[in-house]
Amino acid sequence: MRLFSALGVKLDLPPKAPTADEVRADLTTFSSRPAGLHPESLAIAPPAAGWTPLAAPVPGRYLAGGLPADPQARWTLKLPERWNGDLVVAAAPGLAPCEAYDLYWADFLLAQGYAFAVTDKGTRMVRTDDAVYIPSDAGGRPALWADRLIALTNHVRGELTFRAGRPPKRVFAVGVSNGGWLVRRALEERPDLFTGGVEVSGVLWRAEGPNLLEQLPAALRAADKAFAPEALMAAGLSLPDGWGGLAAFYRDFLWGPTLAYFLAHLDCEWRGDLAAYDYASRPAARHAARLLENTGRIGKPLWSVSGEADLLTPPARHLEPYQALVKEAGRGALHHVTRVPLGSHSDADAYIVPEAAALMPSAHKAFEELAN
Repeated sequence: MRLFSALGVKLDLPPKAPTADEVRADLTTFSSRPAGLHPESLAIAPPAAGWTPLAAPVPGRYLAGGLPADPQARWTLKLPERWNGDLVVAAAPGLAPCEAYDLYWADFLLAQGYAFAVTDKGTRMVRTDDAVYIPSDAGGRPALWADRLIALTNHVRGELTFRAGRPPKRVFAVGVSNGGWLVRRALEERPDLFTGGVEVSGVLWRAEGPNLLEQLPAALRAADKAFAPEALMAAGLSLPDGWGGLAAFYRDFLWGPTLAYFLAHLDCEWRGDLAAYDYASRPAARHAARLLENTGRIGKPLWSVSGEADLLTPPARHLEPYQALVKEAGRGALHHVTRVPLGSHSDADAYIVPEAAALMPSAHKAFEELAN
């Protein structure tokens, strides 16, 4: 049985009780900004000058728990006291927890009255003072992530129906990076559940490429060659002048760890150096990647936002081929694209390269265009 079918809820029955259910004086970061924010919320948001302006707290109900029949995947729901009747769902970026979107999406949406729900996709990450530990157990495998976003959508519809007495009028999907990939998947596989979606810096998976398993080894080899332009080009990357420090950061904290994580789930037999990985010679990996593939057959409007200087999901590998897939599927009229000059993968990259342009304003504008 597919998880899409197995993880739904009957809207006329109370959903499984959440592990957290509390009324809060503020669902946004308005009250917590002076004291300090969840570190994961700072990892993708721009520096403080670019945060969503908030005039006042947004009171409401906070719920959290594990998905029914799939409790490894955690979820949170923030329901404003003055709910506008619409729901926005998201899968966390990267391997981050649900709090990762507190600054990027939650503040913007909650201030307008949207209910906002997030799943961590079942991944776990533990930080210490000098290391990050990411378990690669089977419960966090990427092949489950799209199903978990669908399960979140069904479950939270049930929560809202039970608590507010009515289902949401409209449901939107949003996401960044891995979360953006899952917005694409949701609109391809279950468009009946959604009004539309906005994805930012979305990952593209195609078994025959492009995908991260064939791109990231080339990026690591480029790092070994002092980020030579021709070596970067082999990974679909280009490096603006003065961005060498950011490229070194990506080498250490994104290219290598991201490749290692996906290899653990898609090609666990590999034991060699990451930079030496040759996707073309690994048929088992290609077979596993088929479970992650995008098709381009979106059934509802999709807004895509991409940075021209993205060092993890460059447009040449992750946006342009996806645009082609959508057009080949005859869905081009549903796809709206914004490319941001000097935009990087994460808005927090501006801490390292101040001239990096933020994508968050374009993401919010895209959502407003979609919703209005």
